[in-house]
Amino acid sequence: MQAKSDRNNGPFHWLEKRLWRSGVQDPTIREILCWQISVIALSLLFGAVLWPFHPAGAWIFWFGFGALLSAWNFFALIKFVPKVISAGWSKSSLFALLLRTNMRLLFTGILLYMVLVWFKGSISAVLLGLAVLLVGMTAGGLKKALKKPVGQATESPRKPHLCFIRFLQPIIEPIPVGMKTGVFATLGDASFRTHRTRK
Repeated sequence: MQAKSDRNNGPFHWLEKRLWRSGVQDPTIREILCWQISVIALSLLFGAVLWPFHPAGAWIFWFGFGALLSAWNFFALIKFVPKVISAGWSKSSLFALLLRTNMRLLFTGILLYMVLVWFKGSISAVLLGLAVLLVGMTAGGLKKALKKPVGQATESPRKPHLCFIRFLQPIIEPIPVGMKTGVFATLGDASFRTHRTRK
């Protein structure tokens, strides 16, 4: 009970609650986003205050800007993709996903061009800021894996490819049969013919 109370009164409790209401259901992703938002806020605030007095302030500010861009893209992705999967894959949902992703990447590219060319921002700061989310995701994944009991191990270490198949399974399975056209249909027909020939 004490541990639960401490967790509810933690520094990220309010932020996690807001993320949960926004549709981020996975606790690991919420924790990653909380740390990312904290890094962004501290970097932007500290960098803006220090900028007029020391050149390091500009580097810290642009670092926070890069972290903000990566967090925004990640948050938009994890909000939209689960809705598409729960509603079922269709041509319209795939088109909407591709359109949203490409428009978001285009807007991100325009912002990066403005920062690096017009405002002469630090390239190293922006790149490191963009990479912060990857570091947080890696740390969160390792933390979740280490917390898993030994009895709940999914696959043997001798068969690491099964872990990759299980990771892809929720993405592949929701695709309806009617959408298996083009390359997927060709590969499926070729595999079926080969299987029948072997028999």
